[in-house]
Amino acid sequence: MFKNFEIYRDYGVVDHSKISEFEIYNGVKLPSLYKELLSKHDAVWFHNRDFNLIFKGEVITRDVTFFGFGDNLRKSNQIHKMQQEEYSHEGIIVFGQSCEGDYICFDYRANPNSNNPPVVLMLHDYPDDDGKLFICTVSDSFESFLGVHVSNDLIQIYYSS
Repeated sequence: MFKNFEIYRDYGVVDHSKISEFEIYNGVKLPSLYKELLSKHDAVWFHNRDFNLIFKGEVITRDVTFFGFGDNLRKSNQIHKMQQEEYSHEGIIVFGQSCEGDYICFDYRANPNSNNPPVVLMLHDYPDDDGKLFICTVSDSFESFLGVHVSNDLIQIYYSS
């Protein structure tokens, strides 16, 4: 998805305890790579933040801006304020948003105990049969979403700070 990307903007370092508090409150284990990235680059934006997926048989492009954990963020950038309750699904954790208003999320529905769930997109303009936001799979893990290689317990991240 994102290869050889650079940080465009972030809100600095955030204490790991903020991320842990979020995990405990929501009863999830966030991906290690996600926690590593956000602890160093809270509410990060990449220079090249576009990704593609297939929706209704067509390739669509979206971008991602990550929500963050720090106290100095506006409400619209705070991850705990952006969890969609009324129109979301049980087991979905919103971690970012596209400029089109869609939500980029971790999908814990199939495995609530996962520490590396699939990444999905909730389309804000398309309700499903239950009146919830329609979900499209983007990638099978956060690592593949970022375009990193994981081998022999070594994580190589293709971004520069």
